[in-house]
Amino acid sequence: MSIITSIRTELLARKGNWRKICSDTNLSYWWLTKFAQGRISNPGTVNLEILKTYLEKEGAILRQGEERDEQ
Repeated sequence: MSIITSIRTELLARKGNWRKICSDTNLSYWWLTKFAQGRISNPGTVNLEILKTYLEKEGAILRQGEERDEQ
């Protein structure tokens, strides 16, 4: 699973918390909703890193998934 797909999946699982995620990460709500809906084809590495770091802190789900891919 690609990092984009992983992050998008995690965002969709947290749909009710998008405003808090935006507040905590300083990403715009418009960008986050469009990205989560798959409407941004090239989201940019900086924004992806911000989300990845945030989601790892929130539950380390992405980190565990990456470890499985490496084995």
